[in-house]
Amino acid sequence: MSTIPAMIVNKKDPKFRAGKPRAAASDKTPVGAALREAIYDRILRSVLEHRLPPGTKLVEDRLAELFETSRAQVRDVLARLANEGLVQTIPNRGAFIAAPTVEQTREVFEARRLIEPALVRRLVARRDPKAVASLRAIVAEEAHARAKQD
Repeated sequence: MSTIPAMIVNKKDPKFRAGKPRAAASDKTPVGAALREAIYDRILRSVLEHRLPPGTKLVEDRLAELFETSRAQVRDVLARLANEGLVQTIPNRGAFIAAPTVEQTREVFEARRLIEPALVRRLVARRDPKAVASLRAIVAEEAHARAKQD
């Protein structure tokens, strides 16, 4: 089982309110909502970038410490991630990054095979050079990942 890497927190991120007292970000304030959103974004990005692999335990205390906030804020974020299927909560054990089954993985790739060609056709039809350049960069990044067997 993996542990939470401290690198998921970027204290230079403007959404991150390092140094402010915990009480300043209560659940009912806009600051609290913004902080929860920043924590959510950071964890989601870490999962998508494979810095938090499936099975990683997300310890409320550790996350609260990393983000300099309360466990209640972290608990709200973990509940949202669980609702979206990215986190699995196990009673009396905690929250873990979800590990999709082989069947779920196949379903995701099947859906992507249906959706992505249509998206590419729409992009090409617009003839937006910036969008095409972005698409080329994504294709190159995927080719690089495949070459590394990532």
